[in-house]
Amino acid sequence: MLHILSDTIVFVLSHDTHNNWLYAKLVGPQDADSSLASCNTIKLFVTEIKSTKILCDSSEAIDGWSDIEYWVSQQFLPILFDQGIIALAWVNAKDWPTRYVVQHSTHPRVAIFDDVEFAYAWLKTVNSRIVPSPPK
Repeated sequence: MLHILSDTIVFVLSHDTHNNWLYAKLVGPQDADSSLASCNTIKLFVTEIKSTKILCDSSEAIDGWSDIEYWVSQQFLPILFDQGIIALAWVNAKDWPTRYVVQHSTHPRVAIFDDVEFAYAWLKTVNSRIVPSPPK
């Protein structure tokens, strides 16, 4: 069951209560400002929910990360790791590959997918002590 934590026109953050992870859904045109706002919302709720996993679904998003991809990989993802996130399953947008956003990140473990179902299935395999390698 998804419990909505934040809902804007381009971003919805929910708590998947069954799996105790955050589900971030990006929709439509994104820009640096909306992407930064989404990241700040995620940071806020990571500490509140105390989850160790995030499923980030960008499958319906358009652009938005190219201006902040270095910041995401070098600052945002390490902050999430410091807050307790060990794994992030990220579903690619149709018009830009997420791998460029996370290519320089080492923590948390980030796996990139083209399909929400595969991302969900991988995240289910992650336990809090052993993080499996993402699929190739």
